[in-house]
Amino acid sequence: MADVVVGGADPENEDGPAGTVETSQETGRKVETQNFNTVFTQERQEVAGAPEIETKAASDAADAAKPHRETGLSLSGGGIRSAAFSLGVLQALNARDIFPRIDFLSTVSGGGYTGAALIAGIKRRGGKFPFGMDDTTNRLGMGANEIGDNAEVRELRDKSRYLMPNGKFDLIVSLAIILRGLAVNAVMIAAAIFFAAAVTLFFNPKADLLGKSWVYSVLRWEVPDKAYLGTWFVLTKILAAVLVLSLILWALVRSTARGDSDHSDPGSKWAKFIAGFLLVLFAVFLCELQAPLLAKLLEWRQSGGIFKGWFSFQTSVFALVSGNVLLTFFWRKLVGYMQAADKNGPWRARFDKLVSGLVLVLLAAALPLLIYVLYLWTVVLALGSDVPALFVIAQDLLGVVWFLLLPLWLLISVAHWSAKIGPLGETLLNSAWWRGGNARQGEVLRSAAAIVFLLVLTLFLCWILAPHMTALKLGVYRIATDYLALFMVLFMVGSLFTENANSLHRLYRDRLNDAFNLGDGEKSYRLSELATLGDDEKSEPLRPQLIINAAVNIQHSQRNKRARDADFFTFTPRHVGSDVTQYVPTEDYQKVETSLDLATAVAISGAAVSSAMGRAGIALVAPTLALLNVRLAYWLRNPNRLVIGGDKRKVSMDDWKLPYLFFEMFKLLDEKRPKVYVSDGGHIDNLGLYQLLKRRCDLIIVSDAEADPAMTFASFVDVERFARIDLGIRMEVPVASIREAVLKRQAELKKADVLSYKAPAHGHAVIGQIFYPALCDEKKEVIKPAKEGVLLYIKASMTGDESTYVLDYEKRYPRFPHESTGDQFFSEEQFEAYRALGFHATTHGLKDTVGKPQYDSLRNKLQDMLTGDAREQNAP
Repeated sequence: MADVVVGGADPENEDGPAGTVETSQETGRKVETQNFNTVFTQERQEVAGAPEIETKAASDAADAAKPHRETGLSLSGGGIRSAAFSLGVLQALNARDIFPRIDFLSTVSGGGYTGAALIAGIKRRGGKFPFGMDDTTNRLGMGANEIGDNAEVRELRDKSRYLMPNGKFDLIVSLAIILRGLAVNAVMIAAAIFFAAAVTLFFNPKADLLGKSWVYSVLRWEVPDKAYLGTWFVLTKILAAVLVLSLILWALVRSTARGDSDHSDPGSKWAKFIAGFLLVLFAVFLCELQAPLLAKLLEWRQSGGIFKGWFSFQTSVFALVSGNVLLTFFWRKLVGYMQAADKNGPWRARFDKLVSGLVLVLLAAALPLLIYVLYLWTVVLALGSDVPALFVIAQDLLGVVWFLLLPLWLLISVAHWSAKIGPLGETLLNSAWWRGGNARQGEVLRSAAAIVFLLVLTLFLCWILAPHMTALKLGVYRIATDYLALFMVLFMVGSLFTENANSLHRLYRDRLNDAFNLGDGEKSYRLSELATLGDDEKSEPLRPQLIINAAVNIQHSQRNKRARDADFFTFTPRHVGSDVTQYVPTEDYQKVETSLDLATAVAISGAAVSSAMGRAGIALVAPTLALLNVRLAYWLRNPNRLVIGGDKRKVSMDDWKLPYLFFEMFKLLDEKRPKVYVSDGGHIDNLGLYQLLKRRCDLIIVSDAEADPAMTFASFVDVERFARIDLGIRMEVPVASIREAVLKRQAELKKADVLSYKAPAHGHAVIGQIFYPALCDEKKEVIKPAKEGVLLYIKASMTGDESTYVLDYEKRYPRFPHESTGDQFFSEEQFEAYRALGFHATTHGLKDTVGKPQYDSLRNKLQDMLTGDAREQNAP
């Protein structure tokens, strides 16, 4: 009996509220969200009624009369490696008139490079396949076993080094953009350092006060020679005593409680109170720990030796900066070593894991330690005798008001503007915000008037107070005041920075747009433009329907119950969203996210490295990656919070309260805030297969070109598990036959010095079955019957029957076809080797057999579905 699943793709969410609509022009229209069932119903209607792409096979009237079955093609992640392999797959499918039958094209990361280029080419050519042979190459007579280039394919080859399309000077340009992002983060870090230093100096303004807790000074306690609380950690000890008394009192309350009918122990108010108190106690301990550390540091500096002067500071900074550089380049390799250690013996595995983990911890701690060292030395400079002369001269001349009151005015102005108008970086420097309705212009004028009034008041106070508040009047709090003023100025500057403007996303996006020609000219197509072949909604739908896969990070969400840390987020020409955020029409979404186009979506889908990376992320290195601006992911408007038109004040205020860098560092990411953090689709599904299973496609073709030298099929196994848990879908795909063929060939090649050893041809691809369950509504009535599908799985693998130049490339580069994804600078030879392998593997996958009756039966079923000879309807 077929499995039965109640609901849809997400039983917990499918039948939930679809959202609300407000029609008030003043507050704007909150876009109504949709669940996946509604989205899929609309997609199927377009698929069933859409004409096929113009080909000879599609023009056959008899073929058009046969029942329609949904067919999906997925192109896996893997950077430019997967892009080249996917190009060969697409060309092979088109050469056999199979491509016109594809309804859904699901892409991830590198597969999305070629997939997006394909859809953009179809749009430009009015529905024709863009990567076929032109008239010149047709005369070459290559036949079905190979295909020649046309102009668009030649352009892809020419720009295979897409990160530096104009030569090595592009690397310098990229370096300048990287340094800009580092400078932005440096401003924010400096603001935090100066604030922490100012607070420390206000409580410990002189070196000789470090030996006595600030608590004594505030409470005016006398410190006896044998003080029970000691001279340090006074508040920590007091709070610890309070904690012990609270625990005893809690135990007494629990002991006198009658029965166990009250609330559970973990959920009680007492438990939550004690947990919060422990966090406060730990924070107070860390704060009070700074005084003895600073006292010891000052003692070392005054005692001479290697700690004299700046020598020790410079040495520590150099060592920590080196650690950050090493972490940036080698953290992935360290993680790989830890994962590979499981294949060794038990003792060797433990040792390798211990060493790799220890190195990773040390490198990950380099940047936090660097920030901490800078904080310590900032305080030490103020407590020592080598106070920067700039501070002394400025305050002697002008007084504290110039260092405090004016920055305070800036701080208040930023807060007022952001609360009334919106984030400073998105409004003050954006001319679009100055246009619009009278209501918005009125807010701008009122806020500007308030800020001018505050400025006049501040200048008046400066004129009155400056002569009476010189540096001599400040005494020991002089430098603390300077640091506080610097914090305010830096905070004001930092408020001008927006979350996406200075990440690496735009560099990546623009390079992809130029290399893969994702528009009609220099500008990329908008996503909604790809819904139809023409320029209006009445035009014919563009096929196949593009699905760009990404991952929305929800590490801090209550819906992250399965610890996946992400949910499947998709961009299509019709809808944008995920199950946790719900879906909204792309046309409406682009009205708010004006920068969202095809290139942006592809860059988000390929954001392989970032501070938060879904299931692939490591919390240990997240703070370092965020602070070093290794951030390819993108902050997008939450579909659940999408408001169009009207007064955006509330949404803008929420945006201003979004400390994006802090959330990224500590993975405080969920689906409830006004913006969500979206990264590489490979951070949850690197094949793009899940979305095709979710759409219950009758036939699915998977192109897998991810780096998998050990043939573990990790991404396929993940999707197989996700599909079984989430959708109730089972798959039986004999991928083990590919592994056996490839590993056997690798072993034989090591024994003899030959150009190649031929493994079974079916080592390129296998055919399997998909078992879709019946779907029922809440009344247990079947709304979608159970059915079976066919899956053709094509793997980037070598069997020895490839072209001579492909075999020669493999001999010189043994890691082929699983060279590192970090290599994004492909040569012409390298690009062609992967493209030719994709074409060859697809060609053999469509015709080869393993010689088993069950497999041959599946292959015949696959051929029937592809050629349209099947007579039996197999649709829900």
